[in-house]
Amino acid sequence: MVTPTDYKPDEDFVAHLVAEVPALTAGSGRNCLAGPRQAYDKVPGIPHLVVFVSATGGLPTRALKGNSLGTTDERHPVLRVWVRSSSKGVPTAFQDGQELARRCFDAVHHNPPAGYVESEATGSHPDYDGMDGDGHHWWAIVVQAQVDVVG
Repeated sequence: MVTPTDYKPDEDFVAHLVAEVPALTAGSGRNCLAGPRQAYDKVPGIPHLVVFVSATGGLPTRALKGNSLGTTDERHPVLRVWVRSSSKGVPTAFQDGQELARRCFDAVHHNPPAGYVESEATGSHPDYDGMDGDGHHWWAIVVQAQVDVVG
């Protein structure tokens, strides 16, 4: 359960991934960021191997009955977790990226962030999205979540 001012699904899932996946960090030298996927040369100071999390919509909000805490809205955000591998110059770039994508999948599938009721990855494994022009491999994980917003 969260309040309307604290309702930031992309940031909530970034914090959750950083807590659940030892290879991810926030703050300086971070490699897990809220926002859309970015090409390597578009975000200064971000390493090649990185995770982006963006909220991409969701089902309509469903108003639940009010209680002593106020009105409760049941929200169902949809998020996309993008994993970018190291560059093609690293011999293990594909394997390292794939392993990080699998760890991110395990961290969000039926393992919601604090305050969330549920989170579920929509596929059985991360979706390989191919290689970009810079030689980075990309994986995508679509997550459907449920959270009660009270306020």
